[in-house]
Amino acid sequence: MEAAACARAFTTLRKTIMIKPDKKKTVQVTSLKSIGVGAPEFHLPVSIKKLNGDEVTIGFTAKALRKTEWAAMRDELFKDVKVQDVDSDESEPVKNPSFSDAVQGGMSKSADLVMKFAIGWDLEDQFTNLSLVEMEDKLGGSLAKTLEAYDAAIFHGRLGN
Repeated sequence: MEAAACARAFTTLRKTIMIKPDKKKTVQVTSLKSIGVGAPEFHLPVSIKKLNGDEVTIGFTAKALRKTEWAAMRDELFKDVKVQDVDSDESEPVKNPSFSDAVQGGMSKSADLVMKFAIGWDLEDQFTNLSLVEMEDKLGGSLAKTLEAYDAAIFHGRLGN
């Protein structure tokens, strides 16, 4: 019987030493007080694969837009795209589009869209619309990756991978 009492005393002592009732096991980092409070800006890392297979990461500083605001801005990108009914009798004379003009126009529109949410980056180059177009010209697909990363952050709350 004395052994059982010793064992209980030892167990009680061990619990007292190991568990401190004053301390919580987890510490809350942030608490939400209101739905209206959001992060006005955040870091947006964008990984871009170069043609030689190397991967580079560019860090953007982005404004946290509402989903509805961002969706409206994305819609603006497509407002000039004309959809023609295939069965329609209407046939407008279409000038032959230049591939070069289409590429330049696409890069410029994508850069304009990035400029609506991004306010800076971690590169030494000045952050401008022209520098974004130059980045896309040298690192093909970089603006699309930037837009995908922002979409993932705004619509799904994902940053990084």
